Amino acid sequence: MKVDRTFVSGNIAVVEMTSISTTLNGKPFPTNCWVVRFVDHIITEVRAYVNSFLVKQVIDENER
Repeated sequence: MKVDRTFVSGNIAVVEMTSISTTLNGKPFPTNCWVVRFVDHIITEVRAYVNSFLVKQVIDENER
């Protein structure tokens, strides 16, 4: 993953990432966004947001 953007406020970080991997048919994976919560410098919660339509499309196009 390549980090494209980050935003930090208090104990919450928002991280937008792009995968550097490709699917079996050579297309890039969709962009991801994580919202991460820290307590005492330890990650305690991660919410991962993805475009579920694109994820389904990647799966459908690459199933064998």
